[in-house]
Amino acid sequence: MPARDNHKGEFVYEQQAALTLAVPLSLVLGLLGVFPAAVALAGETELVTEEGVIAGEMTIDFQTRVLRDATGKLAEGSPAQSAKDIYTFTLDVAKTTEFAGTITPLPRLFSRVLGREMQAAELYYDVTLSVRNPANLAQKVRVGKWVGTVPIDEKGVYNLADGNPDIPIVDILGAHR
Repeated sequence: MPARDNHKGEFVYEQQAALTLAVPLSLVLGLLGVFPAAVALAGETELVTEEGVIAGEMTIDFQTRVLRDATGKLAEGSPAQSAKDIYTFTLDVAKTTEFAGTITPLPRLFSRVLGREMQAAELYYDVTLSVRNPANLAQKVRVGKWVGTVPIDEKGVYNLADGNPDIPIVDILGAHR
């Protein structure tokens, strides 16, 4: 993926092709439950492709690489306690659906002397879902939000069952008549 440094310790990734966004996109869509459904449907239907079906921007603030432990309490080369990378993204899917928000992984940290866990690893997510009017793509309305925390085990596996994946909040729009 082409990246450019914005001279603040952040790299900005800009992409139009779906294939090169596969890793971050699968994480975002997997959290949203969209990716497994898309994979299941892919085997049953004819493959349709179009440039820009999934387009967006992702900015990553690599705090874990910039903020290093200065206390001497953590294993050598560890990031500072509470330092986390921040992935800020906006993804447009099929031009009418927008996923925007942040995903923030907190790394597992160990003590320098005994190797005890000093900070558990987890993944925090805050994603807003908006839809656009197909007749006028400039018209956008927020229809829901998904916020939660997922622990990451010693092997780097996301434990969705052990986290607090909040039920997506869907905004009720319109009037009852």
